[in-house]
Amino acid sequence: MRNRSRRRDRSVPVASKPHSPLLEPVDEGPRDLQLAALRADAVAPAPLVEPLAATPDVETRAEQASASVPEPRIEPTAAGGRPLHPSWMGLALCAVIAAASAYVASAAHAGGISVGTLTLALVFGVLVGNTFSARVDGYADGVNLAKKQLLRIGIVLYGFRMTLANFESAGIAVFTIDALMVSSTFLMSMWLGVRVLKLDVQTSALVGAGSAICGASAVLAAAPVVRARSEQISVAVSTVAVFGTAALLLYPLLYRANLQWGWVPGADTGFGTFIGSTVHDVGQVIAISNAVAASASDSAMIAKMGRVAMLLPFLLCISAWQQRDPSVRASGAKWYASMPLYPLLFALAVVANSLLPLHDASAVIVKIDEFVLAMAMVALGLSTRTSSLKEAGPMPLVLAGFLFVWL
Repeated sequence: MRNRSRRRDRSVPVASKPHSPLLEPVDEGPRDLQLAALRADAVAPAPLVEPLAATPDVETRAEQASASVPEPRIEPTAAGGRPLHPSWMGLALCAVIAAASAYVASAAHAGGISVGTLTLALVFGVLVGNTFSARVDGYADGVNLAKKQLLRIGIVLYGFRMTLANFESAGIAVFTIDALMVSSTFLMSMWLGVRVLKLDVQTSALVGAGSAICGASAVLAAAPVVRARSEQISVAVSTVAVFGTAALLLYPLLYRANLQWGWVPGADTGFGTFIGSTVHDVGQVIAISNAVAASASDSAMIAKMGRVAMLLPFLLCISAWQQRDPSVRASGAKWYASMPLYPLLFALAVVANSLLPLHDASAVIVKIDEFVLAMAMVALGLSTRTSSLKEAGPMPLVLAGFLFVWL
């Protein structure tokens, strides 16, 4: 038994036969099945790349077929979903309302009531824009053209209302008064509006510009420089119109009080300088000065034209002041880069009106300018919704009231 066990321990195990890795032995099954499986593997090898869902040729043909079919043309639509009309139709709408405003203002003036065409144009525009808002939205292209491009054209043509001789005859004293009134009124507007009343910078700047320089025209001129929105422009123009109308009622009373108390020296001429230095709009200055005394008209217009002449340096200062904005500095833009071209053209219009023999042509240009500015005011009214004015709240009116008392 021991010898048999030793013999069993000394037995060398039989080595397995070498095999190819492709011919993996199968534990169970007949040999024929193994050979059949090997032949099948050899005939149909596994693909190295997974088949694509669609061949490139098929995709290319599909893209070419879709490209050959023209895409349907999508008509531009306004915010309300209505298709936009051509620009000239929006301009025609602004022209019709501006003509109606001029007619009503002329009829009111004949009846002894002084009301500005620009003010009526804004009011009529707001009424039409809010009453027929869905239809007006379809004229957005023409309204925007009048609100931007016609506005700049009107400001340039405004320079033909003045000459260099007007400013030369005024003297240094009048321009000093104008400079003090313009700078102090605007700085007070920015401080009260932004710091105290918590208004935005654009509204404070526009209310200050309208009160300090020349009413609605100054608001319209400053609006592109300060990048104001339509509702901000309309709010500023509305506040200027309210207290400009109040001046028409209050200044004749102040004139009578001045005759008794002598607050403003220089009699009628001195009071005319006071009118021109403090009343908002040019038309209001003419109406008030003619109402109090004929001798006050000339000094009032010279003082008023001095304020209007400061429109160009005022806009230059505003453009330079914008460099305080970090976003403007980060963009690398220079102070003069944000300065529009139309104030320079405004100055050239004053020089041209002074040096060239325009005569009757200058009066025609002024009439055209009044109508162009009226169209721009109508466009502002059409694009302004009363909901935006309500959101502004009473604070812009409070600011304009403070500035009116200061003036």
